[in-house]
Amino acid sequence: SEVRHIPKDDRLQDTKRRKAYFADQKLCSQCVRKNFHLTPVFDLKGSFHDSTPTTPIIFVLSPGADPISYLLTLAKEKEMDTRLKMLSLGQGQGKIAKALIMTGRKNGDWVCLQNCHLSVSWMPSLYKIKEEQVA
Repeated sequence: SEVRHIPKDDRLQDTKRRKAYFADQKLCSQCVRKNFHLTPVFDLKGSFHDSTPTTPIIFVLSPGADPISYLLTLAKEKEMDTRLKMLSLGQGQGKIAKALIMTGRKNGDWVCLQNCHLSVSWMPSLYKIKEEQVA
């Protein structure tokens, strides 16, 4: 494997950016209340309450975020834990995902598709499935 040399100027710029971010965060916390710069706790129950069978809940996650434990807890509270179908997308998983969605529509199952970034080429198909559901 080849080791790539990162120029010193680039390393300095990166360090400066990180320091600026933390300095900005510190300044915000000193000038305004902390809740203006802290990420709020995700309210899955509230999102569930606002959703309908034709409006799915879609998570757009930041690195390190994992709402699955919240989803499993909610599924258990709603007695849907045995009807929660989870699939990690990747190569060749599109047909399985579509089948889970179609079955979920008929039976009222919950479907959780993970790692959608690994199946970017299948996202237009998912969009079409969703549009057909609304129509």
